[in-house]
Amino acid sequence: MVCLGVHAGAGIGLLPGGLLGDRFGRKKVLPASLALFGLGSLACAYSPPPGAFIAAFVVLGLSDAFVVLLSLPVLTVLFSETERPLAVGVWAAANFLALPIGPILGG
Repeated sequence: MVCLGVHAGAGIGLLPGGLLGDRFGRKKVLPASLALFGLGSLACAYSPPPGAFIAAFVVLGLSDAFVVLLSLPVLTVLFSETERPLAVGVWAAANFLALPIGPILGG
């Protein structure tokens, strides 16, 4: 049940995250998303009833979708055209490794 909440939050958050990043600027939305992720993590850690935990986990999934979505365009600004393929490769490898390792270590 909890996994469904996170995946629903992550799936729902992709389009609004891109829209907010385009409308208000990625430089403002990305730190706000990171702060929301931290608050969602705290809410997950200190939520006693299961319903509150699931709601906090959905917030965590939404903010995670925003962070992942908005972090890739940052690479295009930070790296030159020759360095960009390596930077995107490292970003993709980190995400590829974090997806299975995160639930194992955090679960």
